[in-house]
Amino acid sequence: MARDELVTGNVWEQYSTKVQSRMNNPVAMGEFTQEDADKADAKLIVADFGAESCGDAVRLFWLVDEKTDTIIDSKFKSFGCGTAIASSDAMAELLSEKQLMMQRISQIQKLKHF
Repeated sequence: MARDELVTGNVWEQYSTKVQSRMNNPVAMGEFTQEDADKADAKLIVADFGAESCGDAVRLFWLVDEKTDTIIDSKFKSFGCGTAIASSDAMAELLSEKQLMMQRISQIQKLKHF
């Protein structure tokens, strides 16, 4: 069965060229190992999330500089639809070189006590 027989209209062409590019050629897809973390003098953080109901699952890999609580680099593995891959790729790119949210949450919690 051809794609046109399964999906009516041009659903696939409705995505922006940027989303299509991330779906077809994700930049941050991959994983880090403990060896990678050791070489970078970083902590490896691995997190899983997804929705069983739709079949999407994502595993995030962060290399974190523990001295500055900064994500040095971010990668992902995704099992699911193209939009899950595209959004995971964008998220990994946005998180690189960012401070961890937990530090900010901790700071906000400290302010509430005053």
